[in-house]
Amino acid sequence: MNIREEQVEEMLRHHKSLIVVDEEFQKKLRQSFESGHAAINKKRKSSWLKKFALPAISIAATIALIVSSVVMQPPTHVDAASLTITNQLSFLNVSMGDTAGIAEHDNKLYVSVKDKGIYVYDQKGFKLITSEEADTLRLNENGDKILFSSHGTILMHDLTTGKTTKLLKSDSPSVAYTQPDWVDDQTILLSESQSGEQSNLYLYNLQTKQKIHQGTGNSPSFVKDMNAIVYEHQNQLYTKTLSNEEESLIDQGHSPQVSPSGYYVTYLKEEPNGAENVWIADLQRGTTKQITTNPMQAKTKEENTQLKTEPVFQYSHPVWNTNSDSIYVIKQRMQDSPEFKQVMRIDVTTIKMTAEDTVTRYLQALITRDDDFAKSLLVSPPDDILTYSNPHPVGFQITGQGRENGTYYVDAELYLADTARPYYQVTSSRYWLLPDKNGYKIEKIMEQDQWIATAFTEDGDIGESVILQQKQTSEKKELFSMKDINQEWLGDGKYRFASLAYQPNADKMYLSLQRIDETTNTSVLLLTYDISTDSFALVDHVTEVNGSTNPVVSSLTVEPDGKALAVDFTLEDPSGPSTVVYELSNQKRVKLHSQLTDTQVSRMYSFYWERGKLFYHVQSNGQTIMFHYEVK
Repeated sequence: MNIREEQVEEMLRHHKSLIVVDEEFQKKLRQSFESGHAAINKKRKSSWLKKFALPAISIAATIALIVSSVVMQPPTHVDAASLTITNQLSFLNVSMGDTAGIAEHDNKLYVSVKDKGIYVYDQKGFKLITSEEADTLRLNENGDKILFSSHGTILMHDLTTGKTTKLLKSDSPSVAYTQPDWVDDQTILLSESQSGEQSNLYLYNLQTKQKIHQGTGNSPSFVKDMNAIVYEHQNQLYTKTLSNEEESLIDQGHSPQVSPSGYYVTYLKEEPNGAENVWIADLQRGTTKQITTNPMQAKTKEENTQLKTEPVFQYSHPVWNTNSDSIYVIKQRMQDSPEFKQVMRIDVTTIKMTAEDTVTRYLQALITRDDDFAKSLLVSPPDDILTYSNPHPVGFQITGQGRENGTYYVDAELYLADTARPYYQVTSSRYWLLPDKNGYKIEKIMEQDQWIATAFTEDGDIGESVILQQKQTSEKKELFSMKDINQEWLGDGKYRFASLAYQPNADKMYLSLQRIDETTNTSVLLLTYDISTDSFALVDHVTEVNGSTNPVVSSLTVEPDGKALAVDFTLEDPSGPSTVVYELSNQKRVKLHSQLTDTQVSRMYSFYWERGKLFYHVQSNGQTIMFHYEVK
């Protein structure tokens, strides 16, 4: 191995070190391989060449704010118990700085990060709007003003002018004003707390500065069209009509927020085992519905307590979106670092999911590792959840559906790749479904076929040929070798096979070749190969990315219908954006960092393909955020 090749390997090792590897999964995976699954490479029991058996459930990280796989319809006013949960996906990882509050308005999410400030997130980027941090956030009906509390003071930020105004500040360090909510543009609700005393609720007029006492409690939330408030007092939720002060009990719980429609309230409620979940209550009809699951797990640390189990998750700050059809909540795994949290979106509707919707949601959860939601889509969910490390899912596609002997089925392909290595796998499966009160649940998954494309030799080294194996036919064939590639493209350079992809429905290969000459700058060749005509086509010869020379390809994936390639480059400057989309039909080359505005990008890498959209990660200001690019 020459010096240049060692440098390439070091850059790829650094890139792979940023990917979380589940060691327990790797152990289980090796055991499943060794129990009888045939392999191309018999000398490396845990290599990339093993046939990857699709686990019953493998599900993690983030997903975009706007996901259009299932057309959502805002719920009309029905009993809370009649609402259907059609999606439950985490899309924003906060890994540096505690997430203190969230709010949504018209597909824009506002996030407060401790010691950093308030950010706005949409498909244009992740932008700091004020350095003031917030405990809670509320937007007015027009979406142009943010009401929030910070260190016992009530403030308002005008999104039009960019000006932040202090509305109410205590003269005493023992008094704090918190948890504000809008009544109208001139009136707000708030909670006033004093050391050692119960919190009091007030209506506060922004013009006259007058406070009107509304009783004791916390977390006031205004009910539209009812002239009432919902609040929490001693872990009980109440509604109170402002005109006659009539009160009624809703449920046990805390942290309530009323939907903009005024029909429902979302809140957190503790179960007898100590686990908290997100709930919805109907304010007029009195029905309730639990909308998250929170299983118990064994504690990993010795503590002075008789309890040996704890919840998997801790939820906080549930809030509604503008249309009253989604709830956003902060979610943290109890055994993760306290600084690491996720923002999760839960979609609710009155429409039941179709069989295709169910499989689509399951595959999304499979890729994003939203364990609890994926398990809810299975008739018999397993106790243990397997998670992917490498090879990992990079896309999926629904390929058909039908009915056989009265039972519905959906066919789908799942695509897996290995980071920075010439390995690609396509697994075709049939999902059998049974009717359920929310639509359908998956009864069983049966693998139909599998293709593995690789350039690994039986010794586990990167070889000079690309091999394709199909499981159903037991056929393994060499497609081409390095010497078959046009020498005009290669010149006098030394290349090796890097990331590649295979498209079964078109019988095409997509590949990258990494130049590794010792005395020459690195570069990357991107090619397509048509198996039926035994012909190559040059997509691009990449010598620099964003002004940075010596690019190293770390990932290449293909849109399931072959419309586009997504290529991740590792650069000598590790802070540079590095994902490029090649639209093959119109020869368009798109640098994804150019799609974002006012966003400081420290890292960027592709995640997965779905229905003509590439979902990709961006690391910005210590957070990991999901965006998407749609191929035209």
